[in-house]
Amino acid sequence: MGELLEVGEKIQTASGVECSVVKFLGGGGQGEVYESNWGGQSYALKWYFKQGNKPSKNALQLLIGKRAPNDSFLWPLQLATIENQPDRGYGYLMKLRETRFKSPLDLLSGKIDPTFRNLTTVGLNLVNSFKSLHEMGFCYCDIAFGNVFLDCETGEVAICDNDNVVENMAAEVAVATVGFTAPELFSGVKPSRTTDLYSLSVLLFRLFLLDHPLEGRRVLKCLCKDSAANYLFHIKEPKFIFDPKDLSNEAVGEREDRDRRHGANALDYWDGYPSFFKDAFTRSFTSGLHDPNNGRLTEGEWQNVLFRLRDSIVTCNCNKKVGIESFCEPNNSTSQSNVPISCRGCGRNVSPPNRMVIGRHALWLTKDTSLYQQHVDPHHQFTQSVVMADVVQNPNNPSELGLRNKTSGKWVATRPDGSMVDIPPGKAVAVKPGFEINFGKAKGLILS
Repeated sequence: MGELLEVGEKIQTASGVECSVVKFLGGGGQGEVYESNWGGQSYALKWYFKQGNKPSKNALQLLIGKRAPNDSFLWPLQLATIENQPDRGYGYLMKLRETRFKSPLDLLSGKIDPTFRNLTTVGLNLVNSFKSLHEMGFCYCDIAFGNVFLDCETGEVAICDNDNVVENMAAEVAVATVGFTAPELFSGVKPSRTTDLYSLSVLLFRLFLLDHPLEGRRVLKCLCKDSAANYLFHIKEPKFIFDPKDLSNEAVGEREDRDRRHGANALDYWDGYPSFFKDAFTRSFTSGLHDPNNGRLTEGEWQNVLFRLRDSIVTCNCNKKVGIESFCEPNNSTSQSNVPISCRGCGRNVSPPNRMVIGRHALWLTKDTSLYQQHVDPHHQFTQSVVMADVVQNPNNPSELGLRNKTSGKWVATRPDGSMVDIPPGKAVAVKPGFEINFGKAKGLILS
């Protein structure tokens, strides 16, 4: 039960419309969160402890006066106080987090098990969201497990605790989560987009490899992982567990003793990812550790990496209940054939499906594939709502696939014999090698 507010208590908001406290939801280092009724609808009400780090009312009003970067942010909506009782402190209203959004810790513990396709969509939505925040001139400061939540069925994300958001390079760090926070913040550097990029890379590594990028053999040898050890591993002398030039902190996978494994989950997954994905993390946690301005991947670079990763998924049907997903970087060469890959589940070779090459990008064409605006326009930001086409199965012969036009415009397909056919909205063209489709802004060539 919360200690700061009582159920039924009336709270004033800046709009003049009272909200009433419905129930206690939880507490943290800054304060407590309650469900409240405001204007006949349910909202979350965060109320701060009197002591401790918290944003000022002016800082909250600055955020409230700005629009949320996108719908993923549970953004401050109204400043809240208790009338005639200024000593009781203050708080703010925000949207309630829906129960479908789960903590990343549930992913690490195995409570949730998303498909790789949905997980890459989660990653893209996280990157897109923080990109939108940074473009407003703000930085988040504390990207960590406690502040982001995932819907692994849809790939949507919810970002909480936005009261910690500050203008880029405008304030000292107020909150920090060791293991996620950029090392330079502990030496007096002010929070910025650049420090956020470090935290974002840690978050992505932990989501996709279920381990920490800096905790390997050195942690294994550490008898007491206290604050001094954390300072050494994460701030003073951070070393990547897959650093190709320094194996002193390599991932260790002694499977006979789960407590003596550091980086073992990462070892299980690392080799299964395509080289471009591993290269992104290697850069982030080698040069990115010591050269924040040039070594860290930008949001745009992460968008491209994750988009390519999503397009590199192939499925083996060795498990009849659920297809086993593996990764193979699509071959964007129009003169080379696909190369079989090894299934992550059964180890057998999987013959890759047909692929489509659009400029320098390539994607596998499977029954789960969708074509997005970003495929034909690399400068367009990925969004799930802008689907240009879906790969569909022939209802009479599921092994035959087609690409259905979901745009409002007509496409033109050129067959291998040079003949042409129109593909109006709602119609599909067969997914067959040699077909070239003119989407308007770009052309896609289907290859085996």
